[in-house]
Amino acid sequence: MALSAPLFPRAFPFHEGMTVPRGYHIESRPRRRMALTGGIIFGVTYAIALVAALSASASEGSDNAWNAIPFAGPLIFAHKRTCSQCVDDIGTPLYGIMVSGSQVVGAAMLASAFIFQRPWVVPDPAQGTAIQGGIAFVPVANDKGAGLMAVGRF
Repeated sequence: MALSAPLFPRAFPFHEGMTVPRGYHIESRPRRRMALTGGIIFGVTYAIALVAALSASASEGSDNAWNAIPFAGPLIFAHKRTCSQCVDDIGTPLYGIMVSGSQVVGAAMLASAFIFQRPWVVPDPAQGTAIQGGIAFVPVANDKGAGLMAVGRF
């Protein structure tokens, strides 16, 4: 009776000193959990700031609109906010520091997941079969700005 499961799994993390089995090679992959965690932290805190920016009423003035700018917006909002009857407005600076700081940490985690990739041991493609698709994020800069571009094979 033949075994249906292979001796080695399809892919597994590579650790220093490990020997690569025959028919496998080392490949770099983004750190998924770090990317997910960073994306969630940035997304949630930016959503909070965006809701604050969109909920500005006419009586409050336009200070809340600063919250729509990622990273620095909540700090600018905290600095420019004017409060006519505030006795001790300690909450606004704390909001600015916490939301901006969380956005920076989330974005740094998300970027680090793709910059500091982890080596994985993956099986070599079988001869005569096409290489499976994948996606990668590449930094791009030109005279109009900079950002990330997604490239891939499908």
